[in-house]
Amino acid sequence: MRRIHPGRLAGRSVVYVLLIAFGIIMVMPFYWMIVSSLHTPQNLVAYPPRWWPRPAVLTHYQNALSKAPFLLYYRNSLVVAII
Repeated sequence: MRRIHPGRLAGRSVVYVLLIAFGIIMVMPFYWMIVSSLHTPQNLVAYPPRWWPRPAVLTHYQNALSKAPFLLYYRNSLVVAII
């Protein structure tokens, strides 16, 4: 059985803690973008901010899908990506 040196274990622990912290920092903007899209306008500007929408609303998505030609946008994106 291999012995783990205390200095090496401490170094690895620090690296893992830093990687986890950095990962959370990188994911937070995406999380906040999704959560804020589910908030009502009044709850979006509430202080302190709410980390989870109560109630969650999907009207923003319904408005976006009904008022914009997303299939056209999707086709244009595919054409540009393929070219």
